Amino acid sequence: LNLKGKSSKTSMRRAAGASLRSINALLNENDLRGPAGKQPASLPAVPDAHQAYAQIHTCITRLRIRQLPQAFAAARGLAELRNDSAMAHFLVGLCSHLQYAKDKTDQSYLGLAEHSFEKALSISDDKALMHAVNANFLRLHKQGKRALTHVDEALALDPKQELALYNRLTLLTHTDSEEAEKAAKTLVELHPEKARYWYDYGSILYVRDHRDEQALHAAQEAVRLDPEGKYGRLLAQTLERLDRLDEAEANYLAMTEDCACQRCWFAYAHFLTRQRSEDATALARADEAFKQAEQEKKRGRMKESDMRKLRVK
Repeated sequence: LNLKGKSSKTSMRRAAGASLRSINALLNENDLRGPAGKQPASLPAVPDAHQAYAQIHTCITRLRIRQLPQAFAAARGLAELRNDSAMAHFLVGLCSHLQYAKDKTDQSYLGLAEHSFEKALSISDDKALMHAVNANFLRLHKQGKRALTHVDEALALDPKQELALYNRLTLLTHTDSEEAEKAAKTLVELHPEKARYWYDYGSILYVRDHRDEQALHAAQEAVRLDPEGKYGRLLAQTLERLDRLDEAEANYLAMTEDCACQRCWFAYAHFLTRQRSEDATALARADEAFKQAEQEKKRGRMKESDMRKLRVK
């Protein structure tokens, strides 16, 4: 903290991930300058600490650049060194799951992922989190009943557990929309800064009982928080159902500029044929949008049957 000069400050930023100014501000705001200046306590040496840290570092850095075999090997090495570490087994589960997602022909990765997440749960001090992790894994692999059991266990321990609430919302959206709505509402209350939760909450309101004004507010929040994300469709759909067609069209058009996948072009073309069918200029725009949808086949692909129906219109 007493480093001087530009090169020293740059070195600190690279090493600590923060500038001297922000580190100083953190110390001052939390009254930590005194403790931070003291010599570290003398602690007994931890066996294999260097090797364990190296495995953690390798695993995380390789995950960041999607080098999965190397990340997986590092996670396995960490678990061998720290068999009593819930986080080590969690990393093995995570890497195994990602390996299986990349190559579904090797079922052993799937079995290892499930075993590792269960092992992490059995030894973790944070049971709520690990129940939520197991629920998330099971939900992704179509084991909804087992996933919901873990969700209930997690929320019994911690009613505000974020991952558990998200899994509850996702699992119940199509089977118990009232409970899904409660989970979504809790998420936006606890995490109002997260666009995805506003979008999910708005989607439930839009579908369930057609509460369009409430859905509109949620959709507006999602787009405000993430204007370049994929949440504009809900806003456009809600504005359309409220008969605010000019605003709806502007948002459908914005989707084609911000995302430009096949679904976005399709949605814009469909809106124009649905709401501007008597406007020759609008229909010409619809024709151009449909041509763009036909060309854009790599992202957000539509069902061919839906494309045929719009082609006929």
